[in-house]
Amino acid sequence: MAAYLYVRTTEFENADRGHATDSPPSQVLQTEQESMERYCAEHALPISGMVTDLDVPWNADFASREGGARLLARLTRGDAVVVFAMERLFSSCYDASAVLKRFRAEGVALHVVELDGDVTDPRLQLDLISAARLFAGLEKRRSVERIKNVKRAQRGKGRYLGGSRPFGYMIHSNGRLIENPMEQKVLKKILLLREQGLSLRSIAEQVSTPVAPVSFKTVQRILQRNV
Repeated sequence: MAAYLYVRTTEFENADRGHATDSPPSQVLQTEQESMERYCAEHALPISGMVTDLDVPWNADFASREGGARLLARLTRGDAVVVFAMERLFSSCYDASAVLKRFRAEGVALHVVELDGDVTDPRLQLDLISAARLFAGLEKRRSVERIKNVKRAQRGKGRYLGGSRPFGYMIHSNGRLIENPMEQKVLKKILLLREQGLSLRSIAEQVSTPVAPVSFKTVQRILQRNV
């Protein structure tokens, strides 16, 4: 019997499901990997390797991912796949149903650390509320990723999606960001003065006018966005 750890991240990996939102994805994955390794040690599962699918589209089913397809081809009866959470493996309820059906037919176990057991084992029973929460989480994550994809596409087309208007631009009637000629001049001057080694406050003083004052905080945001 061989046990394989599986990790999947999406293009918009975030640290939800109880993780701190400011934790970088690499730190979250390291924590999850350590949890999987402890789980295998506690359940006497000999780890034969780890398969990863990084930065893949959320809606990509397990079998369609490069790592997922490679793992499926490697598995034999009696092997086990270990994941930290259901959403690391599945992209939807349909994907979950298809993979679980295949694993049961081929005699492959699927251990989920968060559930503390093999979900292909009929002896592992989940109450209705827990099961509903699991699958609702999958669908919620899928919706979030779909929205992020749409927003990224809209930003790529130059559309303004709300929030603070970037300095140097204005919002056209068609919803796109276009350059503001006056602010673009100020923007170029800010970048030039910074190259000359001036402090944020000194730059703010030099580019400010009675009609259009510029704070050092604004200068700081501009430099963070353009450097």
